[in-house]
Amino acid sequence: MSNPQPTVAVLILNWNGLDDTLDCLRSLRESTTPRLQVIVWDNGSREDPAAALAAFPEVTLLRSPENLGFAAGCNRAAEHALAAGADFLLFLNNDTLVPPDMIATMLRAHAQTPGAGLVGVPERLHDHPDEPRRLGARWLPLSCRVRWVYLADGQPASACLPLEVISGCAMLVSRETAAAVGLFDEEFFAYWEDADLSLRVRAAGHVNLCATATHVIHRSGRSTGREPGFSKAQLYLVCRGQALMVRKHARGLGRVTAPLRLWLSAVAAGLTGFVRPRRRTLMLAKLAALVDGWHRRPVDKFWLS
Repeated sequence: MSNPQPTVAVLILNWNGLDDTLDCLRSLRESTTPRLQVIVWDNGSREDPAAALAAFPEVTLLRSPENLGFAAGCNRAAEHALAAGADFLLFLNNDTLVPPDMIATMLRAHAQTPGAGLVGVPERLHDHPDEPRRLGARWLPLSCRVRWVYLADGQPASACLPLEVISGCAMLVSRETAAAVGLFDEEFFAYWEDADLSLRVRAAGHVNLCATATHVIHRSGRSTGREPGFSKAQLYLVCRGQALMVRKHARGLGRVTAPLRLWLSAVAAGLTGFVRPRRRTLMLAKLAALVDGWHRRPVDKFWLS
């Protein structure tokens, strides 16, 4: 008797990005994977998505009256899926388009890799399809940062490429791994939660990998704004998350070098804000973020407004 097909819960967080979410759901309808449970967690959007999602009766909509943050919103959706019996969780950005074979390829890569932990896929940028595909990242322990790994068209790669860090843009994890390691650390709110989970999964003895035989199309940045560069809110969350990563994951010599690099960047931000008044608000956001992250304080909603 052949093994039954696993149930995959696709978890999509929507926050004021309904048009992108609807496009993502349309692409999921073309998936060749038969047993999908699609859950949309609405994180306190201004517009109630219920009417628009009525066109997708296969989708479960869960709503929060406020923005809980990316990590917590994904976790609430994951808890619902696990309680319903899902075998795998697929965290998927709402600003993505899913090729028909993507989920099946990710499942196959997981099954073929002993000790598989998180599985990601190459990201093709929607507006720049010819740019190299981002596969995941290497962890830099001396700075507690990541270096993204890219694959250009025509460049050979293993079908299952081991990587330390998998992007949360499209991240598959089994029920067993989630139970053993946990879900996203909600202390991060948004940004870096995928790197943190990747390192925890590796520390538990698993192998993270990118299934390079497929890809996801990513409309990068659409969930947090379409303007170029970091907004005040993005800069605050990214830098706060960076400080949290140092506090959580610095080891060995990195306990000295990573904090040193962090505080040198804080000094540079202060000097930049002093000599360039137009950037003062951004630099104040960065300084506040580094202090809040270092002391593991909750997100200061002032910087998110």
